[in-house]
Amino acid sequence: YKNLIFIATLDNDGPVARLVQSNLSAEARQKIEQDETYLFRQIDKWAAEQLILFLVASDLPTLQRRIQENHKYLFNLVDEFWNKVAENRLYRRNEQIELSDELASKFGWRVRVPYDYELFINRPDSNFIMLRRMLPERWLFVYWKETDDPSIITPEWIINRRNKVGKNFYEGDVIEQKFVQPEIDTVNFNGHRAIKITGLWRNDPKSAGGPFRSYTFYDTGDQRIYMIDYAIFQPRLKDNKRDYLRQAEVIMHTFQTHSDRMEIQHEQ
Repeated sequence: YKNLIFIATLDNDGPVARLVQSNLSAEARQKIEQDETYLFRQIDKWAAEQLILFLVASDLPTLQRRIQENHKYLFNLVDEFWNKVAENRLYRRNEQIELSDELASKFGWRVRVPYDYELFINRPDSNFIMLRRMLPERWLFVYWKETDDPSIITPEWIINRRNKVGKNFYEGDVIEQKFVQPEIDTVNFNGHRAIKITGLWRNDPKSAGGPFRSYTFYDTGDQRIYMIDYAIFQPRLKDNKRDYLRQAEVIMHTFQTHSDRMEIQHEQ
């Protein structure tokens, strides 16, 4: 099993509690009794790419309180672990560093490119680049707009611009809004305040569709609006698209603007 959570209290003598308590040092047990800690974790103990969490408290009410107070942290702990696993899988061999360098030198932004993606559409005259991978088909595009007015970034502007991009460069793809409304959130994207849109795209002439995720933000140093978008076409219903969306998050979050790189170099 890849994800294991052992939940126990010190005042219990059941088999799980005995297992957990037998692995606690005297120092760890003292900290639990004083309510200074409740969480321990191990990685790859019994299997590769495995995360084990031990949630331990002196009694059940204390354990319940700890879990309720930290539920977001616990979720993110597991989520970030699997993002790291996805990153290792994507970039552990033959990462296309030369292509990333080429994007940076020509267009002023960089994204890490896994070995099995190709530069599918190259339209710098329209501020548009698309990377694609087949089987199943997945594509990431970057669109940017030069402007000194970040106030134009609204959910409506993003949806209209993405639909325009789909019409111009990908045979008429649009965001599905009739049957399923996209989820719109304001998030932190690599240090930038961004609008994240998660939803479905559709293409009526091709009778096709699938999930997508998009981040749009303004970079003050570059004086550009950037839209980073990832979409998937996998019509087989039994195929779980969750892993592909996790890969999408990993790849998109390697995106760096020119001013991002300059800031990192300055800090170093």
